[in-house]
Amino acid sequence: MDRHAWSYALMAKEMVREGKIDNGAAPGSGRIPDLRRYVFVEGCSPLQNAGIAFSVRAADDSGGTRWFDSDRGIPEFRIVRSGCFRGAVPLPASVGRPDAIRFSTRTGSADAVRFNTAFMLDEHYLPGPPLALQRQ
Repeated sequence: MDRHAWSYALMAKEMVREGKIDNGAAPGSGRIPDLRRYVFVEGCSPLQNAGIAFSVRAADDSGGTRWFDSDRGIPEFRIVRSGCFRGAVPLPASVGRPDAIRFSTRTGSADAVRFNTAFMLDEHYLPGPPLALQRQ
């Protein structure tokens, strides 16, 4: 998809056409929030009987900060294969741009996770510039 950025917009249109976009979607419901609210993260890690997740931090509407987990509390949403991966985490519409990222092993063990890049889709569903996330 990265070689043909227009494919992100095509993906979004297909999700809308299939009725899968619902801004109030609960995790595991088969529906998802607007794709422009997701932070897409790419990394690599050798896993051994492990599941990893990542979290991104953003300022909330009260002026504080909050962490948003990629697994959303559902074990099936964890990354469980060794090698490079791309995952995503939705942010509520009321929060600001993310400023930090952290990785955690939920089960088993993982050697160091290499964080490659993170981005969000713009108003046209095209990948925006890489996010400058501080690793925590």
